[in-house]
Amino acid sequence: MKNLILISSILLFGCGEAVPVNEGLSADSSEILDNSNTRDYNAQNSLGKILNSGDSREVVYLIHPTKEMLVYCYHDLESECYIEGIHNSQFFKYDISQVEGQNKGKLTASGNSIGSAKTTPMKWLTVNNEYAQVLMTSKIMLNSQQYTLHEPLVIYYKTGMMVR
Repeated sequence: MKNLILISSILLFGCGEAVPVNEGLSADSSEILDNSNTRDYNAQNSLGKILNSGDSREVVYLIHPTKEMLVYCYHDLESECYIEGIHNSQFFKYDISQVEGQNKGKLTASGNSIGSAKTTPMKWLTVNNEYAQVLMTSKIMLNSQQYTLHEPLVIYYKTGMMVR
């Protein structure tokens, strides 16, 4: 019964809005880049830059087969997750780390500490003209017990709005 309630809450409540990551883009994070930048984007190349950045945290990632999108998470005590890519000649990059916080909120009240949490992108579920849907898995240690939660997270390209 406890799992049924947990699954129901996953399906009923959305995550909210992803935070646009401003790396030289205007306030509109889905700004159209010039054609040379959008044609040259490759998720494998972007991942190479991430892996060679000198950041000591573990990186887990999922590249879409077209090499036009990348979801990645840095693992430390908690995860920091992002999605980026090109869709219809527009670059987008959003911080989707809040999916882990939403998962923690299903297990414990606000302010209760957890041992650790690690979120990992598992597989692409849907990619269409409006959004990408990625299965995200969070493993959370709480009171010396590990809980695993799966999120079919939908991220809209233009707004970054996330729903489950």
